[in-house]
Amino acid sequence: MNMIYLLPGRGDGLEGIVGRILTNLGFKVQCRKLSEEFLSLRFNEQLTIVEDDLQSIDWASETVLIGHSYGAYILLHTLATMTLFPGRVLLISPVLGQAVSGNFQYGMLPPRARMLLKMAKHGTFPIPRYLEIHIGANDNSCDPNLAREFASLIATSNIHIIPGTGHNLSEAYLETVLNTFLYHE
Repeated sequence: MNMIYLLPGRGDGLEGIVGRILTNLGFKVQCRKLSEEFLSLRFNEQLTIVEDDLQSIDWASETVLIGHSYGAYILLHTLATMTLFPGRVLLISPVLGQAVSGNFQYGMLPPRARMLLKMAKHGTFPIPRYLEIHIGANDNSCDPNLAREFASLIATSNIHIIPGTGHNLSEAYLETVLNTFLYHE
């Protein structure tokens, strides 16, 4: 494997659950921490920083991009404006747009909430060689139906919706997913 680039969830870096699992498995990981400073920037500025990160890595079929939670949202928006990524992308509990809990007690409306789905529907989203999505069936931050619809529009995607699980997938599940994704192409 050539390179792993991780864009974790809010406030996380390599010390977050995905980064910790990757480093414990012995992988070399380039990671952009979604610190308060980073998150206080305008959305376009966040995308520019991530684009600079991605331009600094080997844009090759062996390269793996991993987005977790809000990091997945920023990653997809960045990829949407770049040259087609030839590698594989793994999204874990990805924010993909607007989400509202079933009891309407929680809602999320990130910047450009409809753009990713709109691009996928119009066939303008640059489709990576392979895209895999793992999301809990009870995830309040990413509507599983939105994830299912988005994945259905990306020919190279494979989606796994985990019953009885919310936004935070278990460490054991994540370790299995990462091992399988990284060691079995």
